[in-house]
Amino acid sequence: MITFPQPSISGTAAVPSALDIFVNGSLRSRVDVPDGAFQIDAVPVVTGAGEIQIVARDLLGREQIITQSFYASERLLRAGLSDYSFSAGRLRHNYALQSNDYGDFLVEGALRRGLSSRLTVAGRFSGTANAKLAGASVIFSTEDLGLSSISAAASTGDSRGTLWQLGHQYQGRKYRADLRVQGTSSGFAQPGLELAAAFPKRQVATSAGMSLGARGSVGASIVNERFHEAQANRQILTLSYSWSLPRGLAFSISASDIRSEIDDVQASFVMSRALGPRSATSASLFTRSDETTLRVDHRYQLPLGPGYGYRTSVFSGDQKALEADFSANTAYAMYSAEARRHEAGN
Repeated sequence: MITFPQPSISGTAAVPSALDIFVNGSLRSRVDVPDGAFQIDAVPVVTGAGEIQIVARDLLGREQIITQSFYASERLLRAGLSDYSFSAGRLRHNYALQSNDYGDFLVEGALRRGLSSRLTVAGRFSGTANAKLAGASVIFSTEDLGLSSISAAASTGDSRGTLWQLGHQYQGRKYRADLRVQGTSSGFAQPGLELAAAFPKRQVATSAGMSLGARGSVGASIVNERFHEAQANRQILTLSYSWSLPRGLAFSISASDIRSEIDDVQASFVMSRALGPRSATSASLFTRSDETTLRVDHRYQLPLGPGYGYRTSVFSGDQKALEADFSANTAYAMYSAEARRHEAGN
């Protein structure tokens, strides 16, 4: 089921014609239409910015070309479509450190609604006996310019505060860019999330990238954070490069410069290979000023329908660990099991 809006394109044919529908230069489908006005709905597209081109060819071989640009995003919902969830339980403390350590009762709910092909609204709430939060957001498409969003939230209870966020995202065939500005008042809190660094006073995050075609893609991002408490402000600069190779091989490399109370430089290198439509293996090397870790993963993806999937991971270096996950889908339920063993390196 495709939940995001798909573009439509219309035109007029003087005589019965055959239509070739191209998306970003790739032929997607062929249809025959009678004379008169026609409209092609739900043209299958990839997300991001692109261009649809229809070549109408009549029986005499005469051609008419109709071109239309579009911007598609999975963050939007089709008009009239709703996406909602509700959950209830108790907050878990000391995860992976202590068993059966639970706290306050928590309820959460979220709802998204597509009002039109360009506009989606959303709301959410969460609350415990001592803290409550409610928020809303609006996401709208600006056609060729990308996707913009406005969000606001307020918390009450033991502490009161507000959060606001403005964002804009563009993803084209060659270039991509993302900008997000977020601010909070000193008393803002989210039930179940007690980290002081989770909601800085001001956060500006921007990223950009460019496709190099067959030579891969490059990207860069900058995050600036200012905090309410005595924590030092933080700036993170990241550069990355990725390249897809023949035979399902791909590799990526990234480096980050972190400026804070304690400056640090981190780097990672990942090499992966697809072994089939659902199976892949990868090796990752991560290093920072005081730690170097090698991780090897093998995944067999869980299918959408009945079937099973699993993941195994081995860590070596300053961090040593073994991890294994198994999951299975049946006609009525999904089952999962996990096992982990971690120990400090020498």
